Amino acid sequence: MKKTSVLAFLVSALFLSSAFAKIETLPIDQRPKQYIQLGYGRTVDRGINRNKNYGFAQYNFEWQPFGGFAGFQSDSKIFDLTLRTTYLPFAGYHQNGVWRFGASTAYHMQRSLDSYREHDILWEIEARWISTSGLTFVGRTGYSLRVTTFDAIKNFCMTDGDIVAYAEVDKVWKNGMELFTSLGSYNLYRYPLFFCPQWTFGAAYNIKEVVRVGASLEVGMTDFYASVAYFNHIMAKVDVRICF
Repeated sequence: MKKTSVLAFLVSALFLSSAFAKIETLPIDQRPKQYIQLGYGRTVDRGINRNKNYGFAQYNFEWQPFGGFAGFQSDSKIFDLTLRTTYLPFAGYHQNGVWRFGASTAYHMQRSLDSYREHDILWEIEARWISTSGLTFVGRTGYSLRVTTFDAIKNFCMTDGDIVAYAEVDKVWKNGMELFTSLGSYNLYRYPLFFCPQWTFGAAYNIKEVVRVGASLEVGMTDFYASVAYFNHIMAKVDVRICF
């Protein structure tokens, strides 16, 4: 009952600001916006997953109303792959920006090289606010399905379903400085059951909209409902992005 109420609230909140907007379908952009991103992360000496080194590589494109993402993250024992597609065909225009509405889907696979394989599939509605001042908001909510198999147990899988929610705020200034933060029940490579909060805080510098150098802190918590909250991981990241 609580989860149903939370989902209903999030759906209402995402679309409340569009009530007085003029909703139209978006034309297809003439040229896609793309980037490739490479980075390194390390978890600190606190939490369940500590003192681990990660490398990651990501590709993203936006060709409104379509979008896509592919990325992987890996340490010595665990490999994560995430794929996401978005379709945002509707727009609500305001004086200071535009709302974009639609849906997104995601697939995540986590492979532990010596114990298990986890598959997560997400179906979500999505809303984005893109302001003329460089402020962007992304909100998603929906449902996820998880299927887990274990190396030691043949012909057996465990399935779970749950709601998901995610919000992100990004601000870019004219001088190239950028600040961003996100909070959700998942992040790019971690998809725990609801609700294990995943926070990200970061800053970046954009050079002529071609090169972006960034650093961020990612904090993952354990289950807030079934147990006492504790850090699952705290990871510091640095990355370089090439836009084209």
